[in-house]
Amino acid sequence: MDLQSSILTTILTFIIFFHTASTWLFNCKRIDFGVYTVQKNCILENVFINNETTLFRVFFPPVDLEINYGSIRNFDRAVASRMSNKTKRLTVTHSEVERFFLRDTLEYAEIIHNRIRTVEFDSAAQLKVWMLRLNYNQLLDATFVSEIQTLVILGLNNNLITSVSWNMFSKLKRLKTLDLGNNLIKEIDFRGYLQLPSLRRLVLAGNNIVHFDLGNNVVMRDLKDFNISMNQISTLNTFSLERSFPTIEEVDLNYNPWNCGRQMQVNSLLMFKRVKRHLAPMKVVCHENYLEQMALSAPDGIDKLVNRFNLTQNLRLERLQMQSIDERLISAQIRIGFLNLISKEISAASNELVRKTTQLYELNSLRMSRNINMHS
Repeated sequence: MDLQSSILTTILTFIIFFHTASTWLFNCKRIDFGVYTVQKNCILENVFINNETTLFRVFFPPVDLEINYGSIRNFDRAVASRMSNKTKRLTVTHSEVERFFLRDTLEYAEIIHNRIRTVEFDSAAQLKVWMLRLNYNQLLDATFVSEIQTLVILGLNNNLITSVSWNMFSKLKRLKTLDLGNNLIKEIDFRGYLQLPSLRRLVLAGNNIVHFDLGNNVVMRDLKDFNISMNQISTLNTFSLERSFPTIEEVDLNYNPWNCGRQMQVNSLLMFKRVKRHLAPMKVVCHENYLEQMALSAPDGIDKLVNRFNLTQNLRLERLQMQSIDERLISAQIRIGFLNLISKEISAASNELVRKTTQLYELNSLRMSRNINMHS
């Protein structure tokens, strides 16, 4: 009897231990079918995981997960490892997540309304994620996405990002949507060569951008929707806008402190290209300033001259490859004549610009002195 009792006790202990170890610490509130997949979706609520949580008891079910409310401040590798390899979609909201580890088995990650400052992963080359939404967090920069070449949709709106460089997105050839709205972005570094062949939607609304210059090497040939409303922009380079966004269809430029002359020029370009413009409930009143308008218009003209010169130079080089020595000499003479013509045009334009600027400064000084005398 003693031997049998001992064996029975051992079996019961093993069963209890196995049952305890395999019990999920958090049970599904309900299980639904996912929107984009026939795989089941487990809804978890009030999930609390901290340093004292016994992680070996945390067994997330082998389905897509949606975790709402609770506290998982450190969603690190240890916590992420408790998910099944079958979990392809993960949503975590209102859970105070400050640090997030992106598993390479996930295809969809939506970690919103948290406090994320750090995103980590093992190897960008191993990641499969095509949709990454980290909206409403506390991210200070977006450099961590620069190597995630699988991304199709990237949402980083409502964070604390202050500056952006186009170079960080240069490898994201599959990217179709880039949302950087409602951050603290003051400037965008346009240096370098950027082509995003798949990008269709770019959102920069609700930032503090003052100068938006696409530069000479930024081309987004498939971009359809561009939103840069609610910033501090008084002008856009019309030449750069037309060249960089050749297939644009919808543009939202509302709620910016526009210079009236520049606003008229941009609107004329959009009308000429038959671009649909979003209409705001209330129109923002632009401000008239001829001196500012002239200064803001200068980059357009300079870019046009540079582009004309480059095109002509490339054409000359192509012709030189097919010409004899005599023909090349003649071509060189023609080119010298053309350069002289361009130089005269630039000189005349510069002199006219100096003349008008001087006149406007004199008028402005006179107006200021009169205002001072009137107040005196």
